[in-house]
Amino acid sequence: MTNNFENTDDNKLLIKDFENSIQNQEPCFFSFESFEVIIEHYLEQGKYNIALKACHMAKEQHPFTSEILTLEAQVLHNLGNYDEALEILEYVNTIHPSDSEASVIKGNILQSLGQIKAALEAYESALAYAEEKDDIYFQIGYCHQSQMSFPKAIEAYKHALELNIKNENALFEMAFCYDALGKLESSIEYYQKFIDNDPYSHQAWYNLGIVYEKLENYKKAIWAYEYATLINDNFAAAFFNLGKAYCATEEFEMSLKSFSESIKIEGPNSETYTEIAITYQMLKDYEQAIKLFQRAIKLDDFYAKPWHGMGDCLAELNKHNEAIHFFKKAIKLDYDNPGYWKSLAKSEYHTGHTVASLEAYEEAVVLNPNDEETWLNWSYIYYEQGEYDKSIEILQASIEEITECASLHYRLSAYLISAGKLKQAYNCLQNALTLDFDKHIEIFDFNPELMHQSDLSRIIDQYRKKNL
Repeated sequence: MTNNFENTDDNKLLIKDFENSIQNQEPCFFSFESFEVIIEHYLEQGKYNIALKACHMAKEQHPFTSEILTLEAQVLHNLGNYDEALEILEYVNTIHPSDSEASVIKGNILQSLGQIKAALEAYESALAYAEEKDDIYFQIGYCHQSQMSFPKAIEAYKHALELNIKNENALFEMAFCYDALGKLESSIEYYQKFIDNDPYSHQAWYNLGIVYEKLENYKKAIWAYEYATLINDNFAAAFFNLGKAYCATEEFEMSLKSFSESIKIEGPNSETYTEIAITYQMLKDYEQAIKLFQRAIKLDDFYAKPWHGMGDCLAELNKHNEAIHFFKKAIKLDYDNPGYWKSLAKSEYHTGHTVASLEAYEEAVVLNPNDEETWLNWSYIYYEQGEYDKSIEILQASIEEITECASLHYRLSAYLISAGKLKQAYNCLQNALTLDFDKHIEIFDFNPELMHQSDLSRIIDQYRKKNL
């Protein structure tokens, strides 16, 4: 919605006047454009109850103004009062059927209620009158995506991007849909066509780079990001992503140079300092990395990644007791990150906190059951304590999750041998040899004494002949 108070200072004075009128309980008249500014301010601040109070005051002074009613519906939506919000929107549609904003909010509410068909109808209605349609197409795409209708979602996201190539939400979700269909590479053709029509679209080159980065084709990602920065040398996001891609290819000098360009354009921020710190971490310059992680935390102490990075660096310096504090802080900010739990588990283990380590590994496995290293580390703690049955139980569970991981089978074979369950061990070993013969050295790396087991050597020799 538009308003007549574009000047920030004017807006601040307006908000102050409004708050004084409430505090002093003095009547004060505002234009409906002023009320728009006031309500939108409190919506952005997440202060929905005050926003609702402003809506009620606005309706008293400007009854039947559709813009105010639409804003009230948005506030009620944010408060979870869906029925009341829908009732207001139905009234707005009656008196002002071309109000696209009302139709969009109606679609949002219906989408929240899981009424996808009705939500799509509301969005289609909004398209007929809206001047800026890309966000509406995005919402349509998201509706289809929620129903697992990925091709329809992609079609809607493409419409959004054709209208506004800078719609990052549409870009991200479209890539997700292609990925869900196993066709992420197909999106490359789409962006390439876009570039063929407009070779100087820095945003199209940038989007192409993101797709290559998702495909872990970092060389081509670098190529695309560089084109984006050549076309627009003030493109901070492209320099930032270029820095990450160079870091992935271990071209650290170029990585640091790209991040520096991003900061010159955009100014310092927590995310960029974190990525610079990670670059120094990969260079094993842990002291410098720690300084940069600290800067990142000062800029945004609610960002989990630098807290975890600090912990990682301290762990590399064998300062595990200190590292634990930072890992716990990272987990508090991003509880469902399995990597954070795994890092905590390792440091807890190194400090002799066995129970805490086991609990952290278990949490990591629940969050990501496809990480073989976590299963191996978790089971090893029990094995080390002589609790062979428990270590075996854990690895048997891991194999149910990751059925064709030879490393898990080889380790389970070693555990079974230690437990004296030789028949099961040799059966398990044969499964491992079938999956990946070349990894059989892992069983001897884990327990060199097994090299002297004649029956085990005989089974391996049989499979060696099969692989000749």
